[in-house]
This record gives sequence, C-alpha cells and structure tokens, in this order.
Amino acid sequence: MTTDYFESSTISLVLTWIFTIPVFIGLIVESGNLIFDKYDGLPKAYLAWFAVCIIVLSPLRYLILQTILATSYALQSWSAFLTIFVLVLYIPIIFGLLYAVGFSLPMLINFWLSGLFKSEQITKGKLILSAFLTPLFSYLGTYIFFLILPFAAYTIHWLEPDNVIKATNGSPYYYYKFIGSWLMPIKTASFPSEFNKDTKSKFRNHIAQDYFSDENRNYFIKYSYPELYEMLPNPSYSFMEFFVKSINYANDASKLLNQQNAYTIIKDADIEKVINLNRKALEYGSKCDIGKLNSFYADLGNHFRDEYLDGLRNLIEGYKDSQSEQFIKAQMLLNKWGEWYTINYENIKTGNKK
Repeated sequence: MTTDYFESSTISLVLTWIFTIPVFIGLIVESGNLIFDKYDGLPKAYLAWFAVCIIVLSPLRYLILQTILATSYALQSWSAFLTIFVLVLYIPIIFGLLYAVGFSLPMLINFWLSGLFKSEQITKGKLILSAFLTPLFSYLGTYIFFLILPFAAYTIHWLEPDNVIKATNGSPYYYYKFIGSWLMPIKTASFPSEFNKDTKSKFRNHIAQDYFSDENRNYFIKYSYPELYEMLPNPSYSFMEFFVKSINYANDASKLLNQQNAYTIIKDADIEKVINLNRKALEYGSKCDIGKLNSFYADLGNHFRDEYLDGLRNLIEGYKDSQSEQFIKAQMLLNKWGEWYTINYENIKTGNKK
C-alpha cells in the first residue's frame, strides 16, 4: 500500500471539516447578499445573469478555495497555527490587492463602459451592454488574476511546505474537485503529464507550482514523486528549471513514439502531438543559460546547445517539411547527445563537476 507523505493527522482532518464548512457557507451567503443587496434596484433577470457569470467565470470560487485552504492550513500543526499571527499582518493587503485587480477592477470597468456606473437612469440598452460585457470581463479578470497570482504568492514562500500541502486534504480537496477547479486556468505545466493524472495530484501540483519557492517545490517533488526527483539533474539549482522542463517534454515525445506498434503508420494526430512536445522542449531549452550550464558541469551547455537543441530544430523541421536528410541529421545529433548525457548523468544529477 502506498503511503501519502503529506497525509494529515486525523484530528487535523476532523477540525478542517468542522471549521471550513461554516466558512464556505458564510462566504456563499455573503457573496449572494453582496450581489443582490447592493444592486437591488436592477432587474432580477439581470442580477441572476450577473451572479451566474461571477460564480462561473470570475475568480470568486478560487477566493473561496483560498479561504478554505487558509483555514485548513492553520489546523495542520501548532507551528502552522502560530504563523497565522504573522500572516494576518499582511496577507489581507497582498491578496486584497490581487482580488481588486482580478475581480473588482474588471467589474468596475464593465459598469463604466456600459453606463451603469453612477448612472441615475438605467435603460435596457445599458443593461444589455453590461450583460454582454459581464462574462467577458469576468474571465478577463480571472486570466489577469492567475497571471499575477505567483507574484503575490512570493509573500508566503517562507511557510513550511508540509503544512501547505497537508492543507489540501479533506474538505479543500473536495471543494477543489467538484467546485473550485471548474473552468479555472489552473497551472501545473511544471510537472510532466504522467504526474497530473488525478485530481489530488493536479491540486497539489498547482499549489507547489504557484505558491512554492524552488527549494520547497523540489522538496515536494522529492516526497511526492521520487521517480521524478531522481530524473532531475540536481533540482536544488533553480537555473536548471528550463533544462529540466525541456528534457521532460522531449521524453514525453519519445514515450509517445515508443507506444506506436512496429511497422504501422503513425496517425497524423499523434505526429502533431510529438511535434508540439518537441516544440515545447525546444522552447524551454532555448531559454537555458548555456554559460551557467557549463559552469554547473563541464561542457553540459555546449553539448546541450550543439547536439540536443540543434537536433530538436532539425527534427521539427524534418517533420514539417518531410525532409529525410534533416531527420537523419536530427537522429545523429540526438543520439550523440543521448550517449554523452547517459555517461555523465549520475555526475550531472548530483552536481559533481568533472
């Protein structure tokens, strides 16, 4: 039986359910009152549409998720509980600004453009325009919100990763699974596809990607996905992030090709997937600092640039133009890279220089 390193204690789970359910109900009721009481003079049909757009497309559900997570976090250990007295000094300001930009500001712009903002006369035309703009600005606000979320999360990088990940257990997980994640542009791209297969993994990976420092994220990977941690060439070095992502995408492309039956024609859809994965590998690989890779391990950057990246370029061009010469050149370069990388892998992984 597989044990969960980030499993919460029984008492923490019980307390999480006890305290988060009233928080959830209270936030839902308060959100409804805010919408229907503040805009009581508007037609009920408009308010209903406005409420649906806010609930479905705006970051409101994620705000509730964050509040439930914060409640759960405080109940994971005494150390987590004590940090709350520090967090309350600045977190309401930081995340309040985040929601002002991602939630309040788009709605104010919506009302201003439609003429409902401080308008003494409400017309059908203004209501129709606002009804059209509301879903657009709701999702625009969500996009902006998730774009700047990692910057706001810098302020909590100092928290113990154990307590933060354990906060995803119990009621926060079920809220995320059935309510919080739907239609939300939640990011987990730092993790290969095989580690994003179930809801719990996606939830935790999202927290690790957007809320953790590099050090804490690698700690999470070490105890959640030991096999992935073993693949990382010394994950404690943050500048290796693009290198690792590039290798992971290239490995995903190779795995997809290896799944094909021998002597069969590869489907166009699978070829397109392989090309896209290799493009991603090239995109991240091109962001690598060759000098830093060479400083980290002798000639790593040179081999990476001259064999791996050049091989990917030829491979992608070969797929695009169906040129056998470029396929052959790509294969030679990537084989050369593979041989060198395999020989030096153990030293690269542990950070031992030649």
